[in-house]
Amino acid sequence: MPNSLKNFTNILLAEGYTGSVLNFLQETLHASQPDLYKQVITLSARFKRLEKSVSKGIIDDRDEKLERNQINYALTELIQEIPEEMKISSELKEVYARKRNRWIITSLGYVLILGGLAWLGFMPQKKLYAQLELHLSRLTFTSMDELNLFEGKVVSGIMLQNFDKVSIQAYDWDAADGEGKVPLPSERMSLGLHPDIPGGSAYLDTLRLEGISVLGEKPVSIEVLTSDLIEEESGQVQLDYELPEALPIRMNFKDSLHLATTYLVGKQGDELYDFIGQETLTFFCPDKNCEVIATTDTGIQHVYFDTPKDITYTETEVEVSEISFTRSEDNREVSALLGGAQSLKEPKKEAYRELSFGRNDYLGIKPKEKLTLTELSVNSEEILIRADGYLEVIRMGSENKIMNPSRLEWLWENYRFELSAAFVLSVILLVLLPGKLSGSILTRIERIRRLL
Repeated sequence: MPNSLKNFTNILLAEGYTGSVLNFLQETLHASQPDLYKQVITLSARFKRLEKSVSKGIIDDRDEKLERNQINYALTELIQEIPEEMKISSELKEVYARKRNRWIITSLGYVLILGGLAWLGFMPQKKLYAQLELHLSRLTFTSMDELNLFEGKVVSGIMLQNFDKVSIQAYDWDAADGEGKVPLPSERMSLGLHPDIPGGSAYLDTLRLEGISVLGEKPVSIEVLTSDLIEEESGQVQLDYELPEALPIRMNFKDSLHLATTYLVGKQGDELYDFIGQETLTFFCPDKNCEVIATTDTGIQHVYFDTPKDITYTETEVEVSEISFTRSEDNREVSALLGGAQSLKEPKKEAYRELSFGRNDYLGIKPKEKLTLTELSVNSEEILIRADGYLEVIRMGSENKIMNPSRLEWLWENYRFELSAAFVLSVILLVLLPGKLSGSILTRIERIRRLL
C-alpha cells in the first residue's frame, strides 16, 4: 500500500474516486500547504456544482464529461505539486485497505457465483420427462407390481422347461401305441420329470393361457425368436422370469391336445408310464374346456410360445423400475432395437428434442422412479412398447455416451421466460448487493479482530 500522499491520491483519481481525492486533500493540506489547499477548495466547489447539475438533469452528457475531465486534469496538475515527503495518515491507510479488500471480496464473490452458475448450468439434467415408442426383438424389465402375462391368449404351441409336473384334465388319452383311446377315470393325468434321466421338457399345442403369474420386483425377459425352423405361419416367443416359489401356469383346451414328451414319467391313478424319447400323446376333451396346470420349479423359468402370425398379446399400464433393450449374441450383449423414436418433453409441452433409432442402435435408459409402459405388445415378429415417465440417464451409441441435455439447455427449452426473468434479477442483485455485503463482511471481521 503506498505511503506517499502523492502516489495514493494519483491511484484513487485513476480509479475514478474524484470526490474522495478532494476530501482527502482538504483534510491533509489545510494546515501545511495553504496555497494548494485553496486550489482544492475551488475544485471541490466546481465538483459539487457539477454533481448538483447532474442530479437535477440540467446539464447534458457532453458538457458533464467535459467539466469532469477538466476537474480531473486540474487535480492531476495539483497533485504533482504535493511534496514527496508528505505521507498519508493511518486513517487514510485504513480507508484504502477497506476499499481494496472490498474490491477483492466483491471480485471473489462474482467469480464464485458465476463459476457456480456455470457448473450447475452445464451439468446434465437428471430428471427428464420422455415418451418412447420402440420396436424390439428382446425386452427385459422389472415390474413394480405383480403381473399376469398373456392372460386369455391362444398359443399354437408352448414348450415348458424346468418344470416339476404337468397335470392334464381329460376324458380319454391315446399313447399312440395302436391300442386306441384309454379312458381316464380320474379325468387327470400327471406328468413329471423322469427320476433316473436328467432334463425333461413338454411341448403342448393349441392352448388358451389363463395367464402366467410374475411377481413384482423380479426381472422379466421377453424375446421374439427368429429361426428357419419356425413355421412361416407362426413365430416363437421366449419368456424368462424368476420365481421365489413354485407357481402354476394355468391353461385350458377343448377337443384334443397333443403333447410331445422327452424323458418324462406319467401317472394316472395307480398306473405309472415311462415316456422316453419323442413320443406324442393325445388327450381328448370333447364337451367343455379342460384344464392344464404346469407347476414350475423355483428359480429362473424358460417358457417358449409358438405364436400365430395374426395374434398380438398386449399389456397396458405396466410400471417398471428397470428396463433394458439388449439380447445375447456370441456371449456378448448387443442391441435388440429394430427401430423407434424417443421424445424429450415436459408434460403438456411440445417436444424439444427427438431421437430416432434404427436396427441395432444402442439405447440405455434409467428411470428416475418408475417408467409406465402404456402399451406392451408382443407378436410373432416384434415387441412394441409405448412408454412415458421421468428418466435419470439416457445413453446412446457404442461408447455408451450420456445424452442428457444440460440443465441450462433444459431450462431454456422448457422455462425460457422464467429463466430470462431470473437472469435479469440476478444481474440486478449482483450490481446492487456485492458492495454492501462486502462492507458488512469487512466490518464484522474488524470487530472480531479488535476483540481478539
